[in-house]
Amino acid sequence: MHSRLPLVLLSCLILLTAIAILSWGIVTANRLDTTAQELALAAVQDTFTSDTPTVLIESSEPAYQAAFPVENLLRYLRHSRETLGPLNSLIAIRGSADVPLLPLAKAATTASYEIELEFENTIATVQVGMVAIEGRWLITNFDIFAELLSN
Repeated sequence: MHSRLPLVLLSCLILLTAIAILSWGIVTANRLDTTAQELALAAVQDTFTSDTPTVLIESSEPAYQAAFPVENLLRYLRHSRETLGPLNSLIAIRGSADVPLLPLAKAATTASYEIELEFENTIATVQVGMVAIEGRWLITNFDIFAELLSN
């Protein structure tokens, strides 16, 4: 009986460690999802309510900035705002962060959200993609979809 005691204690210790690691992963995933969603909403609100989309520009990933220079981004957003009209309200937000639950996982932490918005002239959907780099969310894409914009 005493010879099984170390094995039982070791098994309990391993189980508690596994539970702690998974719990940490779940808490981290929830926190990262919340901060990603907050950034997506802040970028959308700032983009459609201020003259300069500071949140979007300052939070853009360098590869996104290289592919979509600020001058082009501002022209795209200006055209979208003129076509859609003023932002009236947020209708819905869908999506989530894809966070590895195990802290040693090599997979990138990403997030993707679709935000449905009501404008004066139509309803539009904004897709925001993000990646977490060194503990900070960076926007990898910001696409606006509306029937009026496809004409």
